[in-house]
Amino acid sequence: MPINDAFVAWKGLPDTIVTLGNMKVPLSLEWLQSNNDTLFVERSGANALVPERRFGVAVGRNGQAWTAVAGVFGNAASNGISGDGVAVAGRATYAPILEERETLHLGLAATYRRRSRSDGAFSFSAPAGTALFERQLVDTGDLPDAASVTRLGAEFAYRRGPVLLQAEYIRAELQPFSGPGMPASALGFQGGYVEAAWVLNGEGRGYALTPQGGTTYATFKGVAVADGQRVSRGGIGVFELAARYSAIDFDARGFRGGLERDVTLGLSWYPEPNLRLIANYVRGRVRPGEAQADTFGRAPFSVDTVVGRLQIYW
Repeated sequence: MPINDAFVAWKGLPDTIVTLGNMKVPLSLEWLQSNNDTLFVERSGANALVPERRFGVAVGRNGQAWTAVAGVFGNAASNGISGDGVAVAGRATYAPILEERETLHLGLAATYRRRSRSDGAFSFSAPAGTALFERQLVDTGDLPDAASVTRLGAEFAYRRGPVLLQAEYIRAELQPFSGPGMPASALGFQGGYVEAAWVLNGEGRGYALTPQGGTTYATFKGVAVADGQRVSRGGIGVFELAARYSAIDFDARGFRGGLERDVTLGLSWYPEPNLRLIANYVRGRVRPGEAQADTFGRAPFSVDTVVGRLQIYW
């Protein structure tokens, strides 16, 4: 069973958190946001370019409207910490507007992982907006020659009252080992999303500048349910509408890993503060890569998915 967040944090210095353990690598606003608070059942396809939780040490600082966090990471704790090289990562955010009902968020992040030949293959893959499919719909397949992996991310979010707009762009570049028979140039992949949400009958999502520990600085919180809106108190709960367009591109010069574009529509109902029902419709358009040709063929195709979730959280 994989180990998720398992770390210790030290707060002995003002506005500073030092964390040691298994945690999220600081890249992508969408990824750093808690699973409890995401707008949809699943994160966007662009999340395929974001590294999983890793074991490492991170230092974060914050001011009144800015945050900065940097760390050094090995492999995931579930995989024995070693075996996938060593990465350095950093993320900085600034909120030029930071008020109770209005927030403007800007962020930049980068990671660089150096790998050895003994670390084995590397790959990227993504489903069509849900994790229900047995096979990933776009997949680079194994990339055994990845000597280093560089990722860059740019974030934008604006919240005014019950409305939230959010967008990200992520690019990953794999540099091959040098030597006879190795590829001459790097492979570059990219992805991103644009999404919007509207809380129909409640307050908008708040903004959390600092975490209790780890690297999850500057993220948006979940939807609050006031006492008078609780179904158990005679209310109707809180409703939230959301829409998203996302894209992931695994094609590069001389390499075909696949291309996917998704449109997702969502409705969430919060009958109680710790209860959420989500319904999503996902329309995916896929152009398979070479690694998926035997399963899906080479012609583009569409996928329609309806998915729901009953979520109990705290």
